[in-house]
Amino acid sequence: MNFNAEAIAALAVHGMTEGEDLDYRAIAVFLWSLLDDIDTTSDMVKDDNAAYRATVEHIQKKRFEVSTSDGYDIAFTKQPK
Repeated sequence: MNFNAEAIAALAVHGMTEGEDLDYRAIAVFLWSLLDDIDTTSDMVKDDNAAYRATVEHIQKKRFEVSTSDGYDIAFTKQPK
């Protein structure tokens, strides 16, 4: 993944705030891995909607390990573990 100044500036226009000295590539990789986990879950429990929803609910909460949001603005606050 390549991140350039223009892409980062575009995110800032949409209300994202930056923490100091954060590795945004690592954060992007972490968030992408959550999306990949959700995609994998859809393959694993294709015929069980309740299991899918419960698993996705658990996975999506992990986004708060690296960020906070009020529903409008995003602040990246920590490096992924």
